[in-house]
Amino acid sequence: MLRRLWQKPLWRSDKCYRRFIWTLRRQTPYYPYGTLIRSLIFGKQPSRRHTRYMPHFSSEDLSILSNYCNDIKELAFEFTRKDVFLQRDSIKTFLKKCTNLTRLEFTIGESLVDSSWMQGMLQPVREGKLSNLRYLAFYSILFNEPMYSSIITDLAQGCPKIISFETQWKIQADTLKMIMNSFPNLQSISCGILERGGLEILVNKGGRLRKLELGHVHDEITQDMAGRFPILKELTIHKAPKEFAMFAENWTIQQTMMTFIDLDCRNFKLDELCTIMRNCTKLESITLRGCNGLKAGMLASVAMECSDRLKYLTIFNYFYLSDNELVELSDRCRNLKRFAVWGTAKFTQEGYRYLVKNSVNLVTFCGNFKELTTRHILSSIIERGQSNIQVFKTGSRFRLYGRGKLHEVVYVPEPSMVNDDHKLTASILVDFARAAPCLRKLRLDYFLKDLDGKDVVSAIHQLKNLEKLAFSPSFSISQENLSDLDSHPRLKKNLPTRYLVSAPGKVILFGEHAVVYGTPAIAGSVNLRTYLFTEKREDGILEAYVPDIGLDQPVKWNTELFPYSKVVNDKKEEFNEELAESLRSLAEIESDKPAIVRQQQSAACLALLYLFTLLSNRFPETKRGLTIHVRSALPVGAGLGSSASYSVCLTTGLLLNFEYISLTSGSQGAELINKYSFLAEKIIHGNPSGIDNAVATFGGAVLYKKGSMEPLKGLRPFRFLLTNTKVARDTKTQVANVRIKFDKYPGIIKSILDAIQNISDHFKTVLINEDNNITQDTMLEDLIDLNHYLVNSLGVGHSTLDRVREITAQFGLHSKLTGAGGGGCALTFIRDGVPRATIEAVKKSLSLQGFECFETLVGGHGAGALNTNDTMTAQEFMEVGLEWYDGIDSWRYFA
Repeated sequence: MLRRLWQKPLWRSDKCYRRFIWTLRRQTPYYPYGTLIRSLIFGKQPSRRHTRYMPHFSSEDLSILSNYCNDIKELAFEFTRKDVFLQRDSIKTFLKKCTNLTRLEFTIGESLVDSSWMQGMLQPVREGKLSNLRYLAFYSILFNEPMYSSIITDLAQGCPKIISFETQWKIQADTLKMIMNSFPNLQSISCGILERGGLEILVNKGGRLRKLELGHVHDEITQDMAGRFPILKELTIHKAPKEFAMFAENWTIQQTMMTFIDLDCRNFKLDELCTIMRNCTKLESITLRGCNGLKAGMLASVAMECSDRLKYLTIFNYFYLSDNELVELSDRCRNLKRFAVWGTAKFTQEGYRYLVKNSVNLVTFCGNFKELTTRHILSSIIERGQSNIQVFKTGSRFRLYGRGKLHEVVYVPEPSMVNDDHKLTASILVDFARAAPCLRKLRLDYFLKDLDGKDVVSAIHQLKNLEKLAFSPSFSISQENLSDLDSHPRLKKNLPTRYLVSAPGKVILFGEHAVVYGTPAIAGSVNLRTYLFTEKREDGILEAYVPDIGLDQPVKWNTELFPYSKVVNDKKEEFNEELAESLRSLAEIESDKPAIVRQQQSAACLALLYLFTLLSNRFPETKRGLTIHVRSALPVGAGLGSSASYSVCLTTGLLLNFEYISLTSGSQGAELINKYSFLAEKIIHGNPSGIDNAVATFGGAVLYKKGSMEPLKGLRPFRFLLTNTKVARDTKTQVANVRIKFDKYPGIIKSILDAIQNISDHFKTVLINEDNNITQDTMLEDLIDLNHYLVNSLGVGHSTLDRVREITAQFGLHSKLTGAGGGGCALTFIRDGVPRATIEAVKKSLSLQGFECFETLVGGHGAGALNTNDTMTAQEFMEVGLEWYDGIDSWRYFA
């Protein structure tokens, strides 16, 4: 055990890391810990294999590691922090001594690292010190920067034996060609997006490739590639080109070594899929995604073609599966070890019962089954007796929970599926425990509301080998019941104590101000986001640090002084004016900032205090305390929904910490986030429409009307130029001014609001009719002009917004104000075909006026979160560049 622990040391904090260095320094000949270490991971690597805490290490630390760790096989560094940037020479010295290194992984932040820095650090590579290197993982915000050419050249000169290259970003054809030329022995390539021309290079240069993983392929596959394609053992394509299905028949004739395939099937026909299965004679692991276009009989055909060689099968969204196909699968595929299916409709419990009874080698069983079906499946396992099942996961569709520690309970307090007619019972769980003694992972994503907590815990204790558990318990399962699980020999309750939360900003395309009066507005999310870090604490202190609004130092409150008696538990989702007023004095911030800044600070603090007091009484017996730090790429007061993005982040973090939702709550969690974030928006803005928090929660583009929201389908990713005039304005004031005019001239203002609604309706109609891009672009430009004129007539314009329109019009572009007006941001549409030179000229002209410009797309993800227990501290959250967060691939989005 000691040897295994020291092979891959794991530190969860600076204190833990310092103890690791202290122990290493004091090793003796009898305890040579350094000789046991094979892997050192410094940082939060984007690859799924590493989510480690990044310590603050010094030159002295690296010197100690160099002296004592003489057999490092795996090394990963993250160059996104200043303290790491300053250690270049120490890292270089360390690399010189890692002569046995076989895997090297980099994560690079462009704001710190340049070509000369990397070349200096990689000097040992050029000198041939790392000649045994086999695996290279390379992550960066922009992979195709010129400096990476010199880096790869250095690695190629000193590491001729590299056989694996991995990156999560897109690879241009020229870059791929350079990689293939530099590493002629390459056997494995993994990348997020392969751009046009890349496949031809793989065909011509990839003769030694055995593993290929591609997220998206933006390329055309031609039939002449089939005979020249590398002979692979593993293939993963998450989004295949349309031509791939037709190409497959000739391609698979020579794929006699293929054992694993993970394929997007949206463009496949059944006979084309069967051809792949038939020709790949060694295929034993199959994952099929997007199968909703395949007709009935697919599973039976797979079973017939693969027979006993099929061991692992995962299927997503195949709506035609039937019990007969399950019978065919279990009869023909007797060596099946894993069966996982999500998004199917026609299975009944009888088909599953047959599969469980006859698949004697089944080790993993996963799917989104109804509670009655799950009950029958468990009963079948019980009837058969002594099952080999080690992993059983069922419930609504969920994302598999991380790749972190095994010894943990994932507590999912919000039900994702309720079925009052057919419920699991404690006795079934006890019998299942006896029939499945090897079970290591169990997930029952149902609302077990009629089970007694003691009975459930007793059943879980019967599963002696259980390492991971997730379930949606009833309110009769108390914290005391859950604490009883701590005596389980392998299972420990380990809820996340740190979360990283993110939410996007928004732009209103059409319908500003009119939406407040009940007419629809169209808005979309932008790829500028707010990020929030939250960590539980046990001292009863609530700490908030929001430097973007001038809170340069953390603000702290004693939570025991909060007016919890004002909370009405059965009316939490309704705005509580009495509670807000009782907290207002606590939210006042004393500073020498301008009045408008102090107002923003107090509003942000009051929103936090209100939600914290409202939500934190879920477990009244525990001492409440949180650390909350917030950063944002959104300018404040610019009409881009910065307050809503903040409110959504705040709400999400609090709901997670107080266990109203979990990372797997999905759309139900999103609904709850949207409801409570609207309360925060009411505190900040007084009478918000609700559109901003809806977009920040759900993402994408929506047609919003107060009280309802409709996702917009058919909206292609329109490009826009956002221009921040840097003229601060207050949404609450602008909304109030329009209300004054409405009360004074109701007939006139209502006519203007009706005209604004007609613009939104017309835009939606064009999308539904799926007009071609040229028609859409022309129409959008007209509607942008009309929308601006109408909203401007409400008295919410500004001279800087007019100036933006004048400048962009000189280049043939159309602009409008967005949001409340009175300053803030302008939105300029960039139609297809506008030259890059024109865009740069526009940006330059606007910059000369003192404005700030950035390009964006409308659409994208809404609120997301991830568990950062072992990967981040509050200090690191404030130090890492914001662009780094966009590259994380483990975000869990709620919608």
